[in-house]
Amino acid sequence: MKNKIIITMVILFSITKAQYSISHDPISFNPISVGNTASIEVSLTSDIAQTVSLTGIGGESSVFSLSTESIVYAEAGDSEIFTVYFEPQVAQSYSELLTITGSIFGTIDVSINGEGTLVEISVTVSDYDFGEVSLGDSVSTTIAIDNNGTGTMVVNPITSNDSQFYTSTDSVSISTGESEVIIIWFKPTLAGVHSAELSFTSNDPNNPIVTINLTGSGVTNVSGSVSGVWSIENSPYYIVGETTIQDGESLTILPGVTVLFNNDYNLNVYGA
Repeated sequence: MKNKIIITMVILFSITKAQYSISHDPISFNPISVGNTASIEVSLTSDIAQTVSLTGIGGESSVFSLSTESIVYAEAGDSEIFTVYFEPQVAQSYSELLTITGSIFGTIDVSINGEGTLVEISVTVSDYDFGEVSLGDSVSTTIAIDNNGTGTMVVNPITSNDSQFYTSTDSVSISTGESEVIIIWFKPTLAGVHSAELSFTSNDPNNPIVTINLTGSGVTNVSGSVSGVWSIENSPYYIVGETTIQDGESLTILPGVTVLFNNDYNLNVYGA
């Protein structure tokens, strides 16, 4: 008799522990502009067949709403999708509690949070020229991204349409009235003048994409020991120091290549 009682208690304990599996807990929205709507799809699994009610949000004053208020699970272990919507009315943070209740058993509370924003992006420069940079070398500058509005400004992504120009990060989050400094690099791989647009995409409702025009020139500066082939793609070649073709080495200068000598430096040939 004692054994039967123990077995029954173990079974009841395992049932009361079984509830739900949910894909998002908490359900957190990225900051969005006031008046816009964002949505998140949530997967909910019930360990038994039952009807589940979703309550606690979606009233007249709520900025959150649901695609459905109940879900029917025909079989144990089924997963269903419901959608949570967020439409902020003023620039502030919001948080509500979603209650999930089963018709047979099981109740869980899930926090839903989001932030309404009215951000205003600005950057310290609209264009920048890196000047002349030797091939293989790199130079950098810094710019500040400012949030002159209200709420968290999310700048994502930060992109360049020329890989010779790149940044230290591809996204930043900036609080109200704050700024973030990023580094922009120019590393030329080809000789000549290069230009690019650096784009900043943010949740600024009035100016969602800001661009900076970047320019720079890749030059082939030469000094020391040289060999190999000088091609027209990397022309002109600037002799910026004493330059030598060592004994046993060779240098081929292809037709059309321009070689310019700075000051009184020489190209000394000891090889072939």
